[in-house]
Amino acid sequence: MSKQTREKILTLSLQLFNEFGEPNVTTSMIAEDLKISPGNLYYHFRNKDDIVNCLFEVFAKSLTQIIAIPEERKADLDDAWQSLAAFFKLSWEYRFIYRDMNDLLYRNRMLEVQIKDILQRKIEIAARLCKGLRKAGQMEISDNDLQIVATNLALIATYWSSFHYALEPRSIQQKQKESMRQGIYQVLSLLQPYLAPAAAQHLALLVHQWQDQFTETGSTGTHSESAVSNREL
Repeated sequence: MSKQTREKILTLSLQLFNEFGEPNVTTSMIAEDLKISPGNLYYHFRNKDDIVNCLFEVFAKSLTQIIAIPEERKADLDDAWQSLAAFFKLSWEYRFIYRDMNDLLYRNRMLEVQIKDILQRKIEIAARLCKGLRKAGQMEISDNDLQIVATNLALIATYWSSFHYALEPRSIQQKQKESMRQGIYQVLSLLQPYLAPAAAQHLALLVHQWQDQFTETGSTGTHSESAVSNREL
């Protein structure tokens, strides 16, 4: 029962953080929605940051599995698209991390270190993709431009959901699928000026194929979303 209570706290906290923003959610609100005492919640978690850190640990583990490309594996636009699809789905499930990142970084030293490490790994993976495409003759790019493009790939992948939320905060829930599809294309479109003709055509084909096939199912995280209480902040 104790383990179930802990899992329920994490699941509901994720839902509330995503819906209302992590800074606007208190441990009292979480306990109230779960119909448990604050003392019961503090038995499992010392404070709200402890809950955030546990959620981030699950997120980081799933993200590592998504971006961990074996060294011997050849670069491929299809794999890049699939990995980005998995990344954007995971980012949506844990969207409070990206939307509230500045606030979290300001007060949570543990997250500051881990997020910095994740961002660096994103840049490294993007650079490996570009180098692999260049080696395969699918991309023509200088070393200097390659590093710039790799950084921009990681930048847009990281902040796309926040950008789209700022554009349409009232309808982002309904446009989740379209937002993720656009995000994948925005990231990979950075490669277009450097792609060889055949690779550019293949990217265009991928965009066309995924136009109607991109789905919202198959999230890689542990804590799936369900309806939360009709709380108004």
